Amino acid sequence: MILLIGCISLWLQFTPKQPSTVTQLENTLKDGMRRSVANSVPEERIVIIDIDENSLNLIGPWPWPRSQMAQLLEILMAEHNARMIGLDIVFPAKADPAGDARLHALSQFGPLVVAQLFDLVDREHPLASGVPIASTQQFPGKWPSAKGHLSNHNGLAQARCAGHINSVVDTDGIVRKINPIITWGKSQNLALSLAMLACDPQTAPQLPTLFGAILGPEWEVPYSKKMTAYTVIPASHILQHQVSPELVRGKWILIGSSALGLNDTVSTPLANRVPGVMVHAQALTTWLDQLQPMRNRPMTSNGGQLFAAACSVLGLMLMIRVMAYWRAWLLLPVAAILTLAWLAMARAMIPWQQDFSISAPLLAYWAVLLVVPWVWWRTQKESKQLFSTFANYVAPSVLDKMVRQGLDKPLTPQHAHITVLSADMQNYSGLTDRGTLQQTADLTRGFLQCITQPLLKHQGTLDKYTGDGLLAFWGAPLPTEQPANQAMQAALDMVQAVRAWNTTRAAQGLPVARVRIGIESGTALVGDLGTPFRSTYTAVGNCINSASKIQAAAKHYSHDILIGEDAASHITIVPLHKVADIQWGETVHLKAVFAPHQGPSSCPDSHTEWAKA
Repeated sequence: MILLIGCISLWLQFTPKQPSTVTQLENTLKDGMRRSVANSVPEERIVIIDIDENSLNLIGPWPWPRSQMAQLLEILMAEHNARMIGLDIVFPAKADPAGDARLHALSQFGPLVVAQLFDLVDREHPLASGVPIASTQQFPGKWPSAKGHLSNHNGLAQARCAGHINSVVDTDGIVRKINPIITWGKSQNLALSLAMLACDPQTAPQLPTLFGAILGPEWEVPYSKKMTAYTVIPASHILQHQVSPELVRGKWILIGSSALGLNDTVSTPLANRVPGVMVHAQALTTWLDQLQPMRNRPMTSNGGQLFAAACSVLGLMLMIRVMAYWRAWLLLPVAAILTLAWLAMARAMIPWQQDFSISAPLLAYWAVLLVVPWVWWRTQKESKQLFSTFANYVAPSVLDKMVRQGLDKPLTPQHAHITVLSADMQNYSGLTDRGTLQQTADLTRGFLQCITQPLLKHQGTLDKYTGDGLLAFWGAPLPTEQPANQAMQAALDMVQAVRAWNTTRAAQGLPVARVRIGIESGTALVGDLGTPFRSTYTAVGNCINSASKIQAAAKHYSHDILIGEDAASHITIVPLHKVADIQWGETVHLKAVFAPHQGPSSCPDSHTEWAKA
């Protein structure tokens, strides 16, 4: 039996793909160790330029004009003499001829690496946007092949350097690995951090030495630095010339965004939510360290695996001796001592950036003592997956019910009849233009709080926040008997909550806000409709578009809540009356729009007076 355990432990140590149970344990152990050994010594070689919320408030909403982006790059290159710039932004379509021309010139003659994304999943309709930038470099190895792409427009197709910004998202939503190379056709496309090294004349000749330590198509990012170790400069500071050139001169620059509206945040072993550009920064730190052997310990190919395998074998031999010559109860303290000793050694090996399995020796030690029931383990795993996946989408009561029912693969896309609610603040720009930044933040948070609480109270699924509003639906992931009535009741409560909130604001001399709500029912495709580099639970269908259109149309009527014909036919909790016949475009058709006979306005004043204000 112990021989079998030893063989399984060695297989786990050297197999390129561990079972999901072992992977989960492995990730937990490594994440904890990485957090404990990550250092806060300032990373003086790399600077992050962050398009943050403050930059958007000062410069303007996203997307910025291409001329603005070109100006940002020109300042970094000409005034600050940046060594190399990695741009974590894709421009799939032309938007500004003059600005695009400037970006084109910078990409051809400046120290700039533009970004592109590749889709590694086979789809009926492959993702194809923009023009992929081919690479002439070739590195030995078996690399993943892309099935689709999200690239820059043809005006940037002749860029001198390009790098992909794909990352590998594990099942728990954490980014631990990246693809060093992705092939598209016959060309190999380096990751953004590697492409920056390949584009620099000084580091390009040394690039082949880095690939000796890469064992497979996915490379584990060491995350050796705490996020606070990186110098982060708001993009607005660069554009407004508020940064000393000495802070940037000769540095490796990565441009990304932490603004919530740009949806470019990921989870890493060090933090639950960080800008995606930080993954590239961590990778670039490691590559730069390896090009300076005197600065850090170089990576080796499989030395860590051999050492871990030896620990497994020696530990099992000790346990065999204990069973043969001493009492069996001594196995427990021996297993505990072996566990602590191995964890201490593994933690010491993490900074060496060795590729080894922490869990394989541990499983070998404790498998001698006990066997975990598979049924219990499966239940725990499914519960954890449900909680980690849906905690940000549904109310706790719905999540508890999902766990109790043990739904089979709730993330799998499927068609469902749902009721959609789209809520938004009317005249948000006009209201925020009048106040300070803090008042704008308070206005946004207070409004979203008013419309989110009723949604969760009535067991709706939050699809997304849309800046100053939200999109939600009923009928998935759990089916419900009266989704339209639930959505209607949530809408009424939203109006009541906004009205009470407005009364408080009016008493403080602050401007009040009106909520617009659109409701429609229909069949939609619901499930995990994200991509390999970012997962998202959402719904797609005409009813989504209809609800948004109805919500937008509310600004023309004195009703805060408008309901489409399909949803109106299922609402029984309040009387409705027909407001108008509306038709939009070729894909969204509404024969009629309805509104409640009664119901409070979300503003203390009449809609007419509010509109004039």
